[in-house]
Amino acid sequence: MGSTKTPVYWLTNLLIGDGSINFQVNTLDAETLVFLADEAEKKNPDTAIKLLNEYTKDPKLAAKQKFKISKNISDDAKREQLLVSIYQDVNKNPGKQFDGYEEVSLDMGILYYKKNSFRPAVEALSSFLQNHAQRDEKRAEGLYYMGKSYLKLKDNDNAVKNYMELLESVPNSVYASAARTELEEIQWRKSLTR
Repeated sequence: MGSTKTPVYWLTNLLIGDGSINFQVNTLDAETLVFLADEAEKKNPDTAIKLLNEYTKDPKLAAKQKFKISKNISDDAKREQLLVSIYQDVNKNPGKQFDGYEEVSLDMGILYYKKNSFRPAVEALSSFLQNHAQRDEKRAEGLYYMGKSYLKLKDNDNAVKNYMELLESVPNSVYASAARTELEEIQWRKSLTR
């Protein structure tokens, strides 16, 4: 096949070989990069991340694609590592802030909550809620996990505040009924101590 290494060669190598990147990644147009990253992710997400890390031509696109890949990583430790990397990179370099980048903070907050790291969860979720004012399901999810985190920290006042905001701002959310249940439980526990 000669010494010419093209994206087609790389894709073929990826599918049947070791997936090493033997061409100038920054010569790719956006569409080709997305295609190659998607194909690489199917076989080995680490290879897709490596490809995107080398792509400096459009940093927003690379960061957005890495975040998309993070959604499909089932290993919590690996997912956390990638999310933290994206979060730090995007916050250090505002030129990499893609549309919807604040969702990285939401995902990190939920991940921390699931790991019983409630203070870092509150910090990440606070960052998300400050940057995502839109009254939608994502905001409801952030408010719900913020309330749950505060409950775990035994800060009922802030838990109630977040649940109430959820009910007022996104009353038809799938999280609204869970927030109502949490509020009822807080009230019930409060009545036991009177």
